[in-house]
Amino acid sequence: MERLKKIEEITEPDHRSTGFGMIDVSDGISRNMTLGDFYKNAERLRVNEGAPEDVRSYMEAVKTLFVYGWFYYPFFTLSAFMATTAVEMALKRRLQTRPDDPSGLKTLFDKAISQGLLRDESFPSREHVQANRAAIFGENAKSSEGFSVEAGPPYAERVAGFMRHFRNVFAHPSGHWILFPGQALNFLVLAGEVINQLWPSQHEDVKP
Repeated sequence: MERLKKIEEITEPDHRSTGFGMIDVSDGISRNMTLGDFYKNAERLRVNEGAPEDVRSYMEAVKTLFVYGWFYYPFFTLSAFMATTAVEMALKRRLQTRPDDPSGLKTLFDKAISQGLLRDESFPSREHVQANRAAIFGENAKSSEGFSVEAGPPYAERVAGFMRHFRNVFAHPSGHWILFPGQALNFLVLAGEVINQLWPSQHEDVKP
């Protein structure tokens, strides 16, 4: 049962956040993760400068919320939810031609994929998906389209199905979801990869 933290505990780490271990690459020694480790994970996620300022600002808020999971564990899950909404916001900014465009997330993803804005080879995480399926998509996860991550749809379609499914799950919950930090971080990674494809560094590759 979650509760509002006491005022004197606000800046104290959540005991659940302090229980994760890692191997320090500098010396090969196993140790508990620190606030600095969570911060570095978030800091590594960069949105291209070509993305609209409000999209970049939104993602910075999502990253900061992830870091604050160190102090209040449910923030990791909230950061994952907000990452899915950041993707929706970015797709609308990139593809909608008028403010009253009623296109939903599925339509927006379909447009981005059909227009070549989202391509399998432009997802850095695709290189690691074979070894980390469970961590990235969830053990035996299925998208809202019903396909398993073990099957062979294009990676961009898998990401689209994953994001749509969990945006809906988070927005219309049937229970209180709590994710591990690593699971939440994967949402942020995928969100960043989608946004960076919508506004790649080489703008000549972007269709008008």
